[in-house]
Amino acid sequence: MFSKFKLLSQQKSNLVFDFDKTIAQMEIDWSGWHLGIADIYTKFDTNHGYKRGKNPHESYNELAATHGKKLINAVQKFVSDYEKKYTTGFTPNPKLVAFIKANSSNRMYIYSSNSRYIVELGLQTLGITTSFDQIIFRDDVDKVKPDPEGFYLINNFNQQKESFLMIGDSSGDQIAAQQAGIDFFKCTYFETYEFSGDS
Repeated sequence: MFSKFKLLSQQKSNLVFDFDKTIAQMEIDWSGWHLGIADIYTKFDTNHGYKRGKNPHESYNELAATHGKKLINAVQKFVSDYEKKYTTGFTPNPKLVAFIKANSSNRMYIYSSNSRYIVELGLQTLGITTSFDQIIFRDDVDKVKPDPEGFYLINNFNQQKESFLMIGDSSGDQIAAQQAGIDFFKCTYFETYEFSGDS
């Protein structure tokens, strides 16, 4: 699978990576996140319809379109605070991290639905802080993947779409890439990985 990625990376000059479960696995207990995000949604719309098991990003994008910056800011603060409080470490995707460290052939970017704080901490922990030409954090967008908004914040994206490849683990990553009109490579490294935290 990694050999296929390396081949694709030779065909595309611009690589956009997701962060969590792609470059690294965040060591975090997400169980309280769903209740917290539902509480915020309820403050804005008691009929929001979100429940655990449903894609929280699709619910968020719908609510963000309706309720605007107040909801967006509330969710971004909650996500940043939660990730900062509960993330205990990062497990790297070793081949991908090694590729990023050694790569000098591609322009590389990150488009993540995680907070600025946690992505920057993860990159620092992995020793790849300076490897990327641009990073798009959750804090930078009003809508998150599967909405493609973040791609359009990448410099020269519209002029060079055919040269971009998105590398991610989720259907949200794939749909966002499709909607932006770029190719997608699915990272499966963490599909069988399970976080064994204290909870």
